[in-house]
Amino acid sequence: MDRVEFRPFLLNLRRSRKLFFVIATLSVVATICIYSQLKPQYTAFAVIGPPNTSLANVLAARPASLIDISTPNALRYLLDASSSGPEKNSPYREYLSLFSSARLAKDLAEKHLLPKDVDKELQGTDGPLGYIETEVRELLGFPKKEVSATDRMLAFLKAHLKVASSDSGIIAVLDPMINRSSYPMISFDYGDQKHAVEILRIILHEADQLVRENTRSNISARLVYIDGKLSHVTTTDQKRVITNLLSAEEQFNMIVSADPRYASNVLDVPHADHYRTWPFGLGYYLSIAIVFSVMLWFTIVFFGMSFGTLKFLSRLSDSEIASD
Repeated sequence: MDRVEFRPFLLNLRRSRKLFFVIATLSVVATICIYSQLKPQYTAFAVIGPPNTSLANVLAARPASLIDISTPNALRYLLDASSSGPEKNSPYREYLSLFSSARLAKDLAEKHLLPKDVDKELQGTDGPLGYIETEVRELLGFPKKEVSATDRMLAFLKAHLKVASSDSGIIAVLDPMINRSSYPMISFDYGDQKHAVEILRIILHEADQLVRENTRSNISARLVYIDGKLSHVTTTDQKRVITNLLSAEEQFNMIVSADPRYASNVLDVPHADHYRTWPFGLGYYLSIAIVFSVMLWFTIVFFGMSFGTLKFLSRLSDSEIASD
């Protein structure tokens, strides 16, 4: 744009200063009003790792040549499960998969372990669009859409609970001392700092308990089956084999019940910073409002000159240019 074209635009900007102040004032007022209605969010963090089972550690210290066929099956399974490797059936992997599962959501919904504030939020998870959909369906005669407590809790967990993989780099940024190649971070966003920490602690504990209960249920079923078979065996060798299996399952059951945490180990307990993670400071949004006002002001003046909506400014500019 040469000088002849650029000067009228600058003159129009100068003459429409009041327009900028009106736009900026409206933008700032709107920003403050919207900001005042935003609900602050605090984030609680926890770092988890594989379980630290005492008996499994003892077995892990044994030479590989001693972990042979004579090792009870239950303890061999426990040794695999307590390692940090990618075992497909380990309790640790099952534990990590629970955070986005309906299984955990159903457990939390049925036991009502979360604070009462969560119940109020769960009743409003549909939002205004969900309310309109319900009213329209009822008006048209469609059956009412029922949302179960499990579905509401699952939607709540997906909205607030996040699992950051160790490869994302988030852990290294928040805590460089933690080996980012090993451990994931669990975070939970909520409108109250203390409740965010409490809810995350409950979720981590309940997920661990679900894995423990599932394992104990499987052990109990195997114990009943093996004990029933023992009464039908007649040979000494068969009784010895079945007795060893029964003993191994009982040892496994004891290990599962003994440790305070079975499927995981909390390396960094749930905690939240005192400052909120969202929204940002008011100054950040006011800066955006001012930049938006300037861009909108420039756009109105530019297109106003192009389409003749600011003819009085254009005539004023032309007269001043002619006088020069």
